Amino acid sequence: MAAALREACAPPVAVIETAAEVVSLAERILPIGNRSVITDVVAAAEAARAAATTARVNVEVNLGGIKDNGARAEFSASARSVDLIVERAEKVTAAVREELAV
Repeated sequence: MAAALREACAPPVAVIETAAEVVSLAERILPIGNRSVITDVVAAAEAARAAATTARVNVEVNLGGIKDNGARAEFSASARSVDLIVERAEKVTAAVREELAV
């Protein structure tokens, strides 16, 4: 059972890692992107945020059954990293909303 739970954590951990990459791209594109499609940058950042928070719950639901301390620590760290992803995505969204304010 514990091995199955470790395997079950792998896909959501990959989602968290990918979400971090998407938010990083959004941060890089924000200052140089075409202003007529800047809301697409927000859409990407917010989609990544949602994916990361959902994946975090999928990791957390499996942590209790994982007995391997190393694997548990690794998965816990991945789950904790979501807070920073959320913060960064929110900053992207806030920057665009501020720019669009009339």
